[in-house]
Amino acid sequence: MSIRAIIQAWVPFPRMLATYEKLSGIPVNLDRIRFYRVYTLLAMIIGSHRRYFQQTDTLAEQGRLGNGLMFMMVHRRAYVDGLADALGITLPSVELPEAGASDISPFIESLLAQLRDVIVPRSTDQVASETAKDMARLLKYIDGRVQMGDLLDEDELRDLNEALQASHYELKDARTDLVQHIENDQINDDQMIGILWRRVSRETAIAQGTMGKLSERVFPPLT
Repeated sequence: MSIRAIIQAWVPFPRMLATYEKLSGIPVNLDRIRFYRVYTLLAMIIGSHRRYFQQTDTLAEQGRLGNGLMFMMVHRRAYVDGLADALGITLPSVELPEAGASDISPFIESLLAQLRDVIVPRSTDQVASETAKDMARLLKYIDGRVQMGDLLDEDELRDLNEALQASHYELKDARTDLVQHIENDQINDDQMIGILWRRVSRETAIAQGTMGKLSERVFPPLT
């Protein structure tokens, strides 16, 4: 329910926990909630990462990619937020470089307008209508990726080089170096949370058009 509350608001979460304790007679252990929501989200984001970035040859068979990408990003944000909460670490503020429209943005806008104004209003089939809306989410993600992808990759490379005190020229090399630092226990929790939060903030910026208001969501307070 804590994970679900990110997307669909319940009553204030502390009040719901208090009611559960009162009616069940079972004390709520908040640390167990903090552990299990991170544990559950980790499994979910591993699965979505595999689906969208490691098994790309099957994307055509999967369908509803826009919807899946949106929820994948919601889960990634919540995972880092939940991890920071469990560790008692404050998430850092993040400033990202701004990007303008790309060369393909006018074409994307044209496609979105046709989906919104022509196809969806004339569709009496709910599946077709929902599929068209999902296509719109995917198109917005593609536009965000084209507009901001290279710029944010450069930003991440600078970020990792600073954190690792390195001078990598390729992002993949910096990420490999980060993994080695983690395996060698050379990155502390505060540094790692900062790296993760800045990365999901970049990914959220790319998916902003797809996510809408969900781009701001994290876990509701437990207390």
